[in-house]
Amino acid sequence: MLILEIDKFEKYYNDRSILKIDNLKIYSEDKIGIVGPNGSGKTTLMRAVIGEDLEYKGVIKLNCSFSYISQLSSDNNYLPQVSMNKFQAEFNVSNQSGFLSSGEKTRMKIAESLNNNSPIIFADEPTNNLDMEGINLFVEKMKKYNGAVLIVSHNRKVLNSLCNKIISIEGGKIKMYKGNYDDYKFQKEKERERSQFLYEEYENEKKRLLETLKEKKGEIKAIRNAPRRMGNSEARLHKMGNQKAKKKLDNSVKNIENRIEKLEKRERPKIEAKVRFNFSADSALHSKIVIKGEDINLSYGNKIIYKNAEFKLYKGWKTGFFGPNGCGKSSLIKLITDRNPSISLAEKAEIGYFNQELNILEENKTILENLKGNSSISEGEIRNLLSLLLFRGDDVYKTAGLLSGGERVKASIGKLILMKPNLLLLDEPTNFLDIYSIEALESALKEYDGTILFVSHDESFLNNVADHVMFIEDCKLKLSDGNYESHKKQQDRSYSADKESRKKVLQNRLSFVIGRLSIPTKKDNLEELNKEYESIIRELKEIN
Repeated sequence: MLILEIDKFEKYYNDRSILKIDNLKIYSEDKIGIVGPNGSGKTTLMRAVIGEDLEYKGVIKLNCSFSYISQLSSDNNYLPQVSMNKFQAEFNVSNQSGFLSSGEKTRMKIAESLNNNSPIIFADEPTNNLDMEGINLFVEKMKKYNGAVLIVSHNRKVLNSLCNKIISIEGGKIKMYKGNYDDYKFQKEKERERSQFLYEEYENEKKRLLETLKEKKGEIKAIRNAPRRMGNSEARLHKMGNQKAKKKLDNSVKNIENRIEKLEKRERPKIEAKVRFNFSADSALHSKIVIKGEDINLSYGNKIIYKNAEFKLYKGWKTGFFGPNGCGKSSLIKLITDRNPSISLAEKAEIGYFNQELNILEENKTILENLKGNSSISEGEIRNLLSLLLFRGDDVYKTAGLLSGGERVKASIGKLILMKPNLLLLDEPTNFLDIYSIEALESALKEYDGTILFVSHDESFLNNVADHVMFIEDCKLKLSDGNYESHKKQQDRSYSADKESRKKVLQNRLSFVIGRLSIPTKKDNLEELNKEYESIIRELKEIN
């Protein structure tokens, strides 16, 4: 069933076309992800489709009601009491009025959209503020949702797990790909390879024809009049031969020129400008242990976050720190940056700190001024860095207060790069970045020779960067070797071993209980034995 059709759509900003769609159709069974660089028009398209932006050319036909999960940057976090629905319970959302965190507000919006049961859900970066549990639950519910989903996302796990189609927006144009994000990347790379092959084939053939043309024209010029020593009759015969040869060469030249003209022209494949990060440490650390925490205690009201917690991070480790919203990840990073007495740092540790609030930038200063600060770094060096972050020309004079989320993140990271710290503390550095920038950040962090502690809910990012992971369990800090996937496998193995051990205990006890029920003694309480029997059976079913 056709739900949405967009025809001859074009969106302008100040007479400049920023997004053009010849035709796009979305059907009831579609789960479509929209990808593209920051500022390419993903949210612009979403706002036009739901009717928030009517300033465009073309036709948008939405043939049904819809639900919309918006970005939360401008939303009020205070929510009045609302009627409870089953999805709110599943997403662990209370219906009590009061202040909601960004993660809770996102869960509320998702629950409301599911409860509306609309034929299509539009979602603009719905997982930005969710922890891993929330992200996994979102994907699970959207996969089972009996309707279409159109989602703007930079989370590769979401796009891979949920989507059966991907819309790519590049250079103001869209293209639809079948499959998930990995399928899209594979197809995109094959397209690039094919375009490069056809371009090289065209250039080689054109070059060969031009060289042949040059040779033929040279042969024409080489034809000379008859030598003076020839008699008149011989000269006439020689001239006639030359004219025949010249005519033949002229025909060859025309044929070659026609072939060149008829060659299917191939443009050199465009190389999209991509952000590049390049971290380096100004000085090396000599201490084996870079960060050490001992007897860490922290609570908010009656909620205990850390109780006598401790941890050690060693030189060169790239440690991913994960856990549910509100469990204390950002709080620990803050304890480190504030040099809390329970935290000790290696001598000469130089911290580069990126926080979620992005307040490393001064709002009323330009990007150039923010990066320059009080440092002695030349403007030329700063401009070179900014060009790698895709701030070019007059972009460097934008004030921080006018930057988009993705631009603020890139500018903030740029400031860290110039500091050349030997210890990076990064709190959710991938929020607001497009996928291409996230992948560039991954590459840069893997090459960085300093020590990193970073907070993230992005499983792909954790897997690609971390060589150790840290998490919170029973108000304690736990460390595990390897990336997040290795940690999960280790946990699964431990869980399976515990489960098998418990299963054997229950089976042995069940045999004993059945034996006593079969041949009871005077001391046996049959009612209690029956209750225990039923309890063991229930637990065995749960384990199996």
